[in-house]
Formats: sequence, C-alpha cells, structure tokens
Amino acid sequence: MKKNKFQNKYRIPSARATWWDYSNDGLYFITICTRNQETLFGEIESELVILSPIGKIVEEEWLKSFSIRNELYCEEYVIMPNHIHAILQIKNNGNEPVETHGRASLQGVAYRPPKSISSFVAGFKSAATTKINQY
Repeated sequence: MKKNKFQNKYRIPSARATWWDYSNDGLYFITICTRNQETLFGEIESELVILSPIGKIVEEEWLKSFSIRNELYCEEYVIMPNHIHAILQIKNNGNEPVETHGRASLQGVAYRPPKSISSFVAGFKSAATTKINQY
C-alpha cells in the first residue's frame, strides 16, 4: 500500500489533471492561497480590497512576473485578503514547446516543466516571499 506524502498533514490532493501538460497553450484559472488562510494581503472595506504592505508587494511581484515571461499573459486577477484568483494564458507564439519527455532524472516531486503553470507559480511564490522577508 502506497503512503501519501506527509500523511496528508501538509498538503491536499492535487486538483491537477494527471493527463494534461500544464505548459500547453491555453487559458488557466488558478488560485494561490496564503498558508493557513492567513489574511496577509489586506482587508475588505466597503466591498473593496485594501491591500496591506505585504499585499502591495505581492501585487508588484505578480505584475513583474508577466514582464519577464514572454509566453505567459495575465488576462484577469484579483488579490483577496488571503488568496489570489487569476486567469492566465500560455501562448508559445509559434515557438517549439519545451521537451519534457524522456528526462527521467528530472521527473520527480520537485520537477516543474519549464514555461508551465507550476513553474510560474513556484517562481512567483519564491520572488514574493523573498521580497516580503526583506520587508
């Protein structure tokens, strides 16, 4: 019997389709949540989200992410007090997709295909966390 990593203590089951390559061209709806759903990004006042200093850092890093990734576009996003919702688009613009098959040494728990949604999310989280920790 296969045990779940961390006995489900730290992770929830993935909602990702195992049969889909998340570096394919297309539109993707994503949600990124804070740890333990902490309200770090701001507060809601009169039906508007007022970003905290941390929320402003997150928004700055979010927008910067799309200026450094030629294949990724942000169609819409909203930063809520404890999460971000977004619709992202991957357009490879006629470029050949990055080969990810046949690289068994790179496949594993931490492997993220280049130019993929998971690679973007990991990079964004890392950049935002670094900036927040410097704050």
